[in-house]
Amino acid sequence: MEIHQMDVKIAFLNGDLEKEIYTEQPEGFTQEGEHLVCKLHKSLYRLKQSPRASNQKLNVFLKNIKFVRSDVDFNMYVVQVKDVRFFIVIYVDDFILVCNNKDKLLQVKEEFF
Repeated sequence: MEIHQMDVKIAFLNGDLEKEIYTEQPEGFTQEGEHLVCKLHKSLYRLKQSPRASNQKLNVFLKNIKFVRSDVDFNMYVVQVKDVRFFIVIYVDDFILVCNNKDKLLQVKEEFF
């Protein structure tokens, strides 16, 4: 089995928000006016909703490339096609990819980017 580790630094920045969320203007971006805020279109690291939003988007992505979420551990996804077995274990923004076919493993890694 081939084992690779990935650290996805922008994992929380890809989540889609289900509700309207506003935040204070960031430093250096202040517009004139006391009470102006920014409406977020995507999740940010500091939001309570970020882990859930990014996990939902990742779940849809992995299902689209034929992975199935484990019933035993919701952080593990599995796919088996003929003699190729592939496992992905997720912890926050770290992924462990395990596969018995190196070419397939590299192909799936490319699909993340």
